[in-house]
Order: sequence, then C-alpha cells, then structure tokens
Amino acid sequence: MDSPPGPAMTTVGAPMASKEHSTRESFVTRDVMPVYVKELIAGGFAVKLTVAEGAKTAGASRVIGIDIDSKKFETTKDFGVTEYVNPKDHDKPIQQVLVDMTDGGVDYSFECIGNVCIMRAALECCHKGWGTSVIVGVAASGQEISTRPFQLVTGRVWKGTAFGGFKSRSQVPWLVEKYMNKEIKVDECITHNLTLDQINDAFHLMHGGNCLRVVLKMNATSGNL
Repeated sequence: MDSPPGPAMTTVGAPMASKEHSTRESFVTRDVMPVYVKELIAGGFAVKLTVAEGAKTAGASRVIGIDIDSKKFETTKDFGVTEYVNPKDHDKPIQQVLVDMTDGGVDYSFECIGNVCIMRAALECCHKGWGTSVIVGVAASGQEISTRPFQLVTGRVWKGTAFGGFKSRSQVPWLVEKYMNKEIKVDECITHNLTLDQINDAFHLMHGGNCLRVVLKMNATSGNL
C-alpha cells in the first residue's frame, strides 16, 4: 500500500502493563518500513486491531498481541497479529517479557486505552536509543503520567498523536480511497448491527468482550432490522 500524501506515516505499537496494572488488551509489532522494527500496541480491542493493521500495512514483519483474553488471538490474526502473549501466563511485568522477547525492547509502542499506568509501561518496553512510545488513548480528567528521567535520557521518545498524524484536508481523501478500494479493514470491525431499542444488548456485548463494534440503526426496531 502506498504512503499517504504529505509527510506523516503512522505505525503502531503499544504498552505493556505490569500484572498489577494489567491491560485489557495490547499488542506488539515488529518492523515498519524497510528496517526491522519492533512495535507494541495496547488498548481497546477494535482500536488495537486497526493499529495492528496499520503496522502490517507499513511493513511490520512481526506483530505480537498482548491480551488477558487468549481467545481473541484468532480474531486478531486477520488484522496482522502474528503472535500472542497473555500477561497472566507470566510472573514478571509484561514490559520485561516484551523486552526479553524482542532483543532489548520494541521500536514503537502505542497506548490506546487511556490508562496512565499502561502509558508508562509502553514507554518502558521501548528500546534504548531509538524506541518511540505514542499515546493514543485519552486518560481521565486530572490524570498525570510519570516516568524516571533515565527512560528519556537514554534516547526513548514519548509523544502523543491526534487523528493518527493525518492532515484532514490533504490526507483523509487518501484514507477514504483506500477504504473504498477495500485496502483498509473497516467493515470487518463491525460484528453486530442492532436497533436503538436494543442498546442495552449492545452494552452487554461490549462489557462481555463479545464484539468489536456494534452499529445501532436509529430508524429501525428489532422487528424490522
């Protein structure tokens, strides 16, 4: 897939939380562009899948998914995840697990859930010298992030992103074209179509982790969907 117009090309990755701050979901990826790159992604499941797809599209050769629900692995394969790690299977912090299995840390990490503990873990699983951790998730009002200065002095980068770094006027048309050409998975994230009077069912699906995205039909009822 060719690059979007303009300067920005986004990759993906995510944070690892320690067991006491285990994430609901997260991923790792390895490699973007021609260089061998390791990446990690953590966050809401559907968001995480699109980040994994972005890594795959950018040329990632290794995508490691992290989730406490191992049954989700089969779903993530279609979006580019090649390996899966369940934090519950390890006795040490997940960021250390990732550092050990990626020869020193990931090159890119993306936090997608808005958990400040995971944001820190995402940074700490990055490789010294060049690892970049990107915060995608929005934390609750008043929350603050912290880390040891040593994590940044040794060359890691901690940054945020809005809208994936895309410019709405010049680059969004490129995204729309890719979607229309079936080069970007969007419809595949929709697992349920319900009506407005079934909204409680939609919440139950989300809370149970049994869906990716639920679409509510505003002008339909359960009898004529």
